[in-house]
Amino acid sequence: MQIYMSTLSSSSENVCNDTRMMMDDWPLISVHLFSETEVACPFDGGYDFDITLPSGEKVCTSTILPLRFESSCVQEEGLLIRLRNNGCRQSAWNLRDENRLRCAAKWKVEGNDYVIVRNSDNLQYWCMRVEYDENEMIKKIYFFLDKICDTKTIFPKERKYIIFKMRRHVVRSICSDEFDGCRNPQQCKTKLKSHCLRSCGECKVNRYGSIHGLRACSFPKVMHGIWVRHVRSGTSKIVIRNNTVNINGEPDWHCIDAGEGNYSRRRVLMKKFDNGCYPRFMCIELQETSPSVMRYRVGDIVLWPVNITYGLQEQVCNDNRFVQHDSNFRVSSSQGIIPLQNLVRDYDKSTVSCNLPAGLGTSLAFRDDTSRQGCLLHDIHFIPHEMVLMLKDDGGRHKTHAQYFCLASMKFIDEYDTIVTQTKDRIDEYLCWMIIDNKELIMLPASMCNRVHAEAVIKRLEKPLARLSLISNNDCTEVEKRWREMVVSSRNEGRLIVKSSSANQIRGLATVLFFMLLLTQQ
Repeated sequence: MQIYMSTLSSSSENVCNDTRMMMDDWPLISVHLFSETEVACPFDGGYDFDITLPSGEKVCTSTILPLRFESSCVQEEGLLIRLRNNGCRQSAWNLRDENRLRCAAKWKVEGNDYVIVRNSDNLQYWCMRVEYDENEMIKKIYFFLDKICDTKTIFPKERKYIIFKMRRHVVRSICSDEFDGCRNPQQCKTKLKSHCLRSCGECKVNRYGSIHGLRACSFPKVMHGIWVRHVRSGTSKIVIRNNTVNINGEPDWHCIDAGEGNYSRRRVLMKKFDNGCYPRFMCIELQETSPSVMRYRVGDIVLWPVNITYGLQEQVCNDNRFVQHDSNFRVSSSQGIIPLQNLVRDYDKSTVSCNLPAGLGTSLAFRDDTSRQGCLLHDIHFIPHEMVLMLKDDGGRHKTHAQYFCLASMKFIDEYDTIVTQTKDRIDEYLCWMIIDNKELIMLPASMCNRVHAEAVIKRLEKPLARLSLISNNDCTEVEKRWREMVVSSRNEGRLIVKSSSANQIRGLATVLFFMLLLTQQ
């Protein structure tokens, strides 16, 4: 928040006129909302930059690799500032070698953008004043270290800031050198060799390759289409085509042929940019569980330069790329591995047998967290693809609460028995049911259906949509009997309607033939 204040006056007349109001350059920050506040940064793309002190002295000149500034290259990545050298850091800056920042607020004054940026994992923040050239490229950034957003033309001497002088750098080829010093053959004998892909001959593209000199891989046809990711906060979509993936509205992740290696279900994805962002690589793991449900996860983003000639899949798809680093992810497995999530096909869904464990029987009596009682009814030999949930009302009668179509029934090693459903009268509601030791059922949004979230619910670290404890109650036997009678009755009514319709059609046809016969006799 910012405050506008007028100059002191002995009269209240016109004291609040716009012409007498001046903005205080010190923004007010809400500490308790700080970590949750985020806006879209007002710029995107990638730049190399140099750092200059207010005195005009250049610093970080011993850094061989270019300093990098990248914004909004991929969704949820935020702002990335890479100093890339321990000698470049100064304690007064409070910056690391690699800084992942979020834009918390932005506004514009006289053509310049002012942005509050915060650290992703602590309460540290800075203000940036961003100046542009005639092509609307970032020309210069004043990075204020004392948390002011100074709008003056000339800053006071006590002001603490550093200046980023920016230059756009577009990577034209995956096999480019990252910096000009690669022309020196001696660099190929140093640890910087991996940054000199062209000069050191460590990278070769295929002239027949269809994706920036790389050969495309393809996804099986059964995986093609639109898939829905359903979590507590809402839904998002993933679109899989022959050799591209669109993740949450972000297109053009290309599937790259990197060989199977040890990871048959994992594929390397690559995204290339024209706005200065370095190319990104990412691993996606896909596992089909039924015609309508697929498990998936994506690994860490890997920044270029990456040697595409040797061991690309191992570099991008090894198990360490699926380790959970996000401090905002409240629950994690003991190994810290990113869990697989369920995706549901957006259209042309087909049902499967619900396949609850045989030992549970066909009518399950339960009590939920609010002490309500009810019955869950199912029978793979009667209605194999559906489950019916009935709740007991205040009068002791069981009434149908919801019906569920089963889209997948899964059992994996070290996982709980799991059923993914679509609610009958709420076509956008996809749920998962995890059966815990045949003693309770945990209900969660479909994409949160994995052991990580189940254990968090069991430890009461996370609240499920429903938690049904199985109990012994003979009422459900009678409820099941009435349910079966209703289903049979409904089926019989359907047959009667069909028979009646068929009889009417026959009578109508006979009438038409009778009149046609009369006409021919005349």
